[in-house]
Amino acid sequence: MNYKELLKYEKSFDPKDWDEMEDLAHKMVKDMFALLKDIRNQPVWTQPTDDSKGAILGEALPIEPKNLNKVYQDIKENLTPYYKGNIHPKFWSWVQGTGTVSSILSEILVAGLNPDVCTGDHGAMYIEKQVIDWLKKMMGFPNNASGILVSGTSTANLTALLIARDKATNQVVRKQGMLEYNSRLIIYTSTEAHSCVIKAADIMGLGINSVTLVDTTSEFQIDVQKLEQAIIEDRKKGNVPFCIVANVGTVNTGAIDPLDEISKICKREGLWMHVDGAFGAFAKFAPSHKKMLKSMNAADSLAFDTHKWMSLPFGTGCLLVKNKHHHRNAFAIQPDYLQVHARGLASGPDPIFNYSIEMTRGFRALKIWMMLKEQGLNKIGEIVQQNIAQSYYLGELVDDEELLELVTPVTMNIVCFRFVPQEKMSEEGLNKLNREIVVELQEFGCAVTSHVYIENKYCIRIANVNHRTVKEDFEDLVKDVIRIGNTTKNIFK
Repeated sequence: MNYKELLKYEKSFDPKDWDEMEDLAHKMVKDMFALLKDIRNQPVWTQPTDDSKGAILGEALPIEPKNLNKVYQDIKENLTPYYKGNIHPKFWSWVQGTGTVSSILSEILVAGLNPDVCTGDHGAMYIEKQVIDWLKKMMGFPNNASGILVSGTSTANLTALLIARDKATNQVVRKQGMLEYNSRLIIYTSTEAHSCVIKAADIMGLGINSVTLVDTTSEFQIDVQKLEQAIIEDRKKGNVPFCIVANVGTVNTGAIDPLDEISKICKREGLWMHVDGAFGAFAKFAPSHKKMLKSMNAADSLAFDTHKWMSLPFGTGCLLVKNKHHHRNAFAIQPDYLQVHARGLASGPDPIFNYSIEMTRGFRALKIWMMLKEQGLNKIGEIVQQNIAQSYYLGELVDDEELLELVTPVTMNIVCFRFVPQEKMSEEGLNKLNREIVVELQEFGCAVTSHVYIENKYCIRIANVNHRTVKEDFEDLVKDVIRIGNTTKNIFK
């Protein structure tokens, strides 16, 4: 191969016609803004057609370049019409943020600047640091605490448990592995906890059976007496309890574990207290729940997602750790090629990779930084309180309808209810009927809810973190549930 000949025709991924690309960029932003402005008039969810799925899955690997305008046309035909639904005011399935206009703009800037923020002396590093400082202040953590932005609370929980493990074992497991640590390490959480805690134990090599799932009370909070008894029994067996994961906003019902009591147990037993506050941590900014969550900052670590109740795009979870030394000790590795210099690009703040699983990471903080500057913490708290008030309102609407049953009390932003016709039906029939209601709500584009089993009852579950929702949307939901229930009930008798 003649390298000199090849270098006569050097290429780049940059466009040949920058003006054409700029026009396309304007069109894409304009189209997205138009979709969002009119989103209330669109179906909540539209299932991808066989043609659209075939167009995506059946396309051959691209070998030669294609004009980006034509690529965008493919997107308009096969992606945009089939959005998941969480940008819509009537999406209440799972706990997924709605997105904001400023975050669209931030993503453009992030992609354009494209910084790796794990190390270096550049502007993005300082915005990351500022955002962590703001989040610490928001959540009541001390100034000298540490924090890290991660993909989501699943990763944040894993990160926290690694830190707790290393503290409990004095880094023996980190350095030598589990074979050198002769005792079994135990994590405690409630039966209502997110499955990512079990997955974390698996990833860490502890085994999923090292997570003790403690029964809950009638309010779906961890039973503190049973928790204490489980710790006693494990110590008798020679096991080593090392962490309690408290829940602030459980997936099924939005329950909040008794943080004061858990904190006392952790201090008495020498255990790490971690709080999974994926969405519920933000309830501390609502006056109705501020007092209930005043002890959240007693935790050694706190995980939460800004892509839930702050409505940001996915990939913006956070972990805060009270003891920066323990945090850094769990991850810091300093190879020669990553040594920090006193001057130049390799200088700057303590590298983020010293606090994280990741060695290279994109610029997650800008969307949070822009959101906080644009909206302010008070506005965020108002939206959180609004969603909670709307959920209580839905609970009242359900209570007022003789064909609907509120299965659990509304305690925050999650409502679990079901359709119960006047005609007598078996529990199996009721479960099938309510499952059909959930599916038909989705398929007809009326609303997107999720489901949960509560004491073997299949429930329609509403998880409201939607800043576009208004109370009339829940009035429509109640009418749609009753309408679908009445038209389909005879199938399941």
